[in-house]
Amino acid sequence: MTIRPMTWLCAAVLAATLLPTASIANAQRRPIRDRLGNRGGEQEQSLQVDGRTRSYVLRTPRGHNTRSTPAPLVIVLHGGGGNAENAERMTGFTRLVERERLLVAYPNGTGRQARNMLLTWNAGHCCASAMQDQVNDVAFIDTLISKVSREYAVDASRIYVTGMSNGGMMSHRIGRELSHRIAAIAPVVGAVFGDEPPASSPVSAIAINGLLDESVPANGGPPGGPAKGQWDGTPARPNVDQGNFWARSNGCTATPASSDTRLAITWRWSCPTGLGVEVHQVKNVGHAWPGGQRGSARGDDPGNAMNATEVIWAFFKAHPKSRATGSPLRGAWRDDYNVRYAISDTLFRQGARLRYHVLSWDVAEQFLIARNDASNPADRGLYTRIDWMELPGMPPYTWAYCLTAYRAPSADSARATPPADRSNPRKGCNGFPFTRMARDTAAAG
Repeated sequence: MTIRPMTWLCAAVLAATLLPTASIANAQRRPIRDRLGNRGGEQEQSLQVDGRTRSYVLRTPRGHNTRSTPAPLVIVLHGGGGNAENAERMTGFTRLVERERLLVAYPNGTGRQARNMLLTWNAGHCCASAMQDQVNDVAFIDTLISKVSREYAVDASRIYVTGMSNGGMMSHRIGRELSHRIAAIAPVVGAVFGDEPPASSPVSAIAINGLLDESVPANGGPPGGPAKGQWDGTPARPNVDQGNFWARSNGCTATPASSDTRLAITWRWSCPTGLGVEVHQVKNVGHAWPGGQRGSARGDDPGNAMNATEVIWAFFKAHPKSRATGSPLRGAWRDDYNVRYAISDTLFRQGARLRYHVLSWDVAEQFLIARNDASNPADRGLYTRIDWMELPGMPPYTWAYCLTAYRAPSADSARATPPADRSNPRKGCNGFPFTRMARDTAAAG
């Protein structure tokens, strides 16, 4: 599909429908005022990324500085055609700054109109000029996190991203590409498209959609609404596939538990300890932030069936960055073929090319489940089970491992693989010997 430059008419439609953003122009002509109650610190800042000046609004608790107790950081991404003030007004996240002692950043996307007007994010398949110009918004958010973390005490295990519509799609992308930094994401009326690569590290995710949404259809398909021309035309996957994507990436069960109430349909996946994946479809709500402010007179009614901001924050609080703890194998090692290894709680690295991202350790049964790195030559994106055993009285070797499964299609199937035969170390690893491991004293020194 050929993408044409946005006309002013198309841009206006985008602002009014893809994400309702009424009064955008008025918002640019007046200073940011305290209309949401006690805001704490109030800073509008800028930084340079890839030759562009990027801007964001940051809200901090009163008195918070580099010497304060580290606080969570929540990044809230506006929708297509919106801006930082629009996101703040619609979501009301700033109300939580003092109550929860957290920092909230509202970044601005990019656009071809006047400053902070009709802005979008490059989420891959959407939207408008940011997509067409291939703006590196991931680098912007990465730089923003680093800058805020230098200037304030930020808890590195509690960095979260949420966003609406185009911003919700962008939160998926940030979760995938900055998975080493992001603890959890919360896309609202967002979507996945089925061609996303898995994240390198686990990221908890809660997705909220409206069943009446015409722009991001509940059952998937081509983008709808008058702003559909600002996508690249790739059909969105059904809402629930957002959860399926993160469940696969995080090593959760393949089939979620579901519930259907008068207000919403909810899916929850069973995940390794510390991780969560949920999808909520709110009934009688369209393309809006449930429980928030309506973006414009023509925008969909957010309703009061759910307070999305409170639901998202409760999920974030419950899901700091997951660390696969309990590894007895941490450190630098070499095997009996003199191949070197580096093992941490979250990574099993073999030689220079093979990396396995640990999803869970079972110390009692002596096995781990990992997702294969996207750069692994032959097994990228699949799942691995590694069994290990101790080797008493066999110095310099102290333990041995077996790659029990390394091309499993899911974490569940890897976990269900029969264990290696530890009673027969010479042939118990699928007919081959276990690989013996010794401390790599040269690397350790």
